[in-house]
Amino acid sequence: GKKMWVEKEYFWDPKSKQRGKTNSEYAYDVIEFLQDYNVLSIYIDPSAASFKIEMRKAGMTMIDANNEVLDGIQMTINEMQKGNLSILDCCKNTIREIESYVWDIKAAEKGDDEPVKKNDHCIDALRYAVATHKISVYQPYKDAERSEEWRRNKYDHYRR
Repeated sequence: GKKMWVEKEYFWDPKSKQRGKTNSEYAYDVIEFLQDYNVLSIYIDPSAASFKIEMRKAGMTMIDANNEVLDGIQMTINEMQKGNLSILDCCKNTIREIESYVWDIKAAEKGDDEPVKKNDHCIDALRYAVATHKISVYQPYKDAERSEEWRRNKYDHYRR
């Protein structure tokens, strides 16, 4: 299966820094943050319209992330449980957010499953990546047996 990992995180805490940033400042930070990587596109919260504009001005391709919260949470949990998703120790904020993720008690009393939307920027970004990123698998035939035979024949010469 696919393997994903978080090896680096961008985090800005306006409370501890005692100032916020403009979208153009965030765009500059993201471009600088990604400069060593061959990033083709970025998954983004579909509601972040003005930030998308700034990122496009900076030359980045933006893809609206799958923002289905409950499905995304479940996909992220599943990938972690299967060992397909890892977070490196240096990603302190992402780890802290995962460990402190809680469900909204008031929403649960009404019969709704909703996480508390607080201190969740890193985990939202992780959820966007897991729920949106697709690893394409080439299936030349609809019939699974023929597809497997094709794959065996195509790659068999590497085993010799």
